Amino acid sequence: MCRQVRTKREMERIVRTAAGEAVLDPSGRMSGRGTYVCADPACQASAGRDQAIARALGLSGGTHATP
Repeated sequence: MCRQVRTKREMERIVRTAAGEAVLDPSGRMSGRGTYVCADPACQASAGRDQAIARALGLSGGTHATP
């Protein structure tokens, strides 16, 4: 997690669905609780990324967003 300030277009949105899954939202318009994460591959490989996404989406345990 780089914690850099970026525009929405430079970020990826991940949404928690009604089924409790974390999915990538390329349109940015899916309903559900969402969070924006850096699209930079170096940031995506950071150690605490999955846990931070799970915490932001209110999921238990780690998560791996599916496309």
